[in-house]
Amino acid sequence: MKFAGIVFWEFVQNLPLVGGLVLSLHFWASGQWPLALASTITGSLLGALLIGATEDRIVAGHREPPAVVLTNAAVMSLLTLGLGLYLLANWSNWRSDLLGGALIAVLLSAAQSAAARERIGLGHTAAFALAFPLGLMITRLLVELLPGWAAVLSITAIVTVVISLVDYGPRYAGRSESGDHKFS
Repeated sequence: MKFAGIVFWEFVQNLPLVGGLVLSLHFWASGQWPLALASTITGSLLGALLIGATEDRIVAGHREPPAVVLTNAAVMSLLTLGLGLYLLANWSNWRSDLLGGALIAVLLSAAQSAAARERIGLGHTAAFALAFPLGLMITRLLVELLPGWAAVLSITAIVTVVISLVDYGPRYAGRSESGDHKFS
């Protein structure tokens, strides 16, 4: 698959996750916690299902096992819920985004690896560890500056490009694999 195709499918996978987070921030801020929870869970569930359904379009021949899809749905729901509350907390800031984003990256990568019964892919974890802190910082900024739909699309695009470049880019630059995915 061409690199542009990988970026496209990563974007599709990330869109409901970011959309659920941004929507939940709106609902949390307006005191509508049932809708905040619903958007968190819906975005995470849709994201997990899309990852399960489209991962083979990114990595030829790779199918996400049902255990990984279920783990993604559960872990992403909990992490997105935590991220929403974290971003609204008075004490959180861009400095804590660096540590918090990296921690979330390691937790999600470890949960995915455990569910798949595979070792943690260092390239995949590194992609998350770079994208998630940046994602938190730009979410904090763009949710205030842009209409909701524009913030969702912008945040998704930025996070997607970082993940794609770090996790898959080295394969296209002729260097060794960064992640644990195999291309045919």
